[in-house]
Amino acid sequence: MLCGEVYLKGHKTGYPLPVPRIPPDSDTSRMVFIWITEYLPNSAGYVLQNIGSLQYNVTPDNVPAGEKNRLNTSYAAFDFLTPQVNKMYPNMEMQINIKSTKAPVVKIASTGVQADLVGDFITYAILPNKTLAYLSTLSMSISAKVSMNFTGNNITWNIASCSATLKGVRSAEVPFLTSSLQVELGNTFYLNQLGAVGIPIHQLINLPDGFVFTNPVIYLGEGFLKIGTDLTYTP
Repeated sequence: MLCGEVYLKGHKTGYPLPVPRIPPDSDTSRMVFIWITEYLPNSAGYVLQNIGSLQYNVTPDNVPAGEKNRLNTSYAAFDFLTPQVNKMYPNMEMQINIKSTKAPVVKIASTGVQADLVGDFITYAILPNKTLAYLSTLSMSISAKVSMNFTGNNITWNIASCSATLKGVRSAEVPFLTSSLQVELGNTFYLNQLGAVGIPIHQLINLPDGFVFTNPVIYLGEGFLKIGTDLTYTP
C-alpha cells in the first residue's frame, strides 16, 4: 500500500523495476516500525544518474593537505597505470573527474548492505598556465559491503570490505593498462571512524514536537531494512 520512492520534482517517471513486497511481520517488541526496501535508495540512484548529479571533480584545492602528494603525475599509482605520463608531464598536479556511468545499485541482505558503483575516472595534468592536458580514462567498478547497527540513538556503520576493478578505456597516446586490475580498497579507516560515531536518527526521520526515539534497533532482511523503536513524549 505504501511505496517509498525518490523522483525529480515535477517529473515523476517511476523507477523501472517492480516494487518489492514487505514480508508479513508479527513483531510487537517496539511501538513503531519503519520499513525501507531496496526500492528507495535504488530509485534515488536512478534519478540522480539520469540528471547527471553523480559526478565530482577532484582537484588539489579540495583534497586534504596530507593527500595532495597523491594527486601528482609522479605518484607511484599513476606511474604504474600510465608509465609515460611522468616523462611527458613531470611532477605536475592533477585533476580527476569522476563520473558515474550507470545508476548505483544497493542490495540489502541479512548479512549487510552491498553497494555497487560503476563509473569513469578521467585524469588530467594541470599545466603551468592552469589549463588541463588530458591523460587517460579509466573505468572503475566498486563494490562495498557495509554492516549497520544502532549505538544509542545513532545509526552506525562499518565498511567490512571494499574492492574495485580498474580497466583502461583510452589514453593520450601513451602506453596504458588495458587488462582488468582487481584491487582491494583497504583505506576505509576515515569512513569507519565516521561510521563509529554515526548519525542521530532524528536527523533522518522527523518527529512531531515533544516526541523522541527510545531504544531503537535495526534489522536487516532480504531486500529490506527495518527500524524498530519506542517513542517517548514530553509535553
